[in-house]
Amino acid sequence: MCIIISFLCALVFLVIYLKSDKKNKYKTFTAFLYFMGASLMWSVDCFVSLYEEGEFFDLSYDDFQLGVCVALLGSILWIGNILYSKRVTA
Repeated sequence: MCIIISFLCALVFLVIYLKSDKKNKYKTFTAFLYFMGASLMWSVDCFVSLYEEGEFFDLSYDDFQLGVCVALLGSILWIGNILYSKRVTA
């Protein structure tokens, strides 16, 4: 479930970047890279789980909570990055 949440967050930030933030004023491409990196990490975890004869997708509530925590942490890092870059350039 966390791979799905991370990939959806990456997709949302990519669409925002492509539609409205071409100059990267709000650092949406950086947020896209955060979540794409998380998606890559979770996909490796899914393939290792599949190799060990487990499930590819873990759809449990604990995995959902982990995905939400990762999405919140990535969003907090993104907001912090925006605030830090505005403070440095001011």
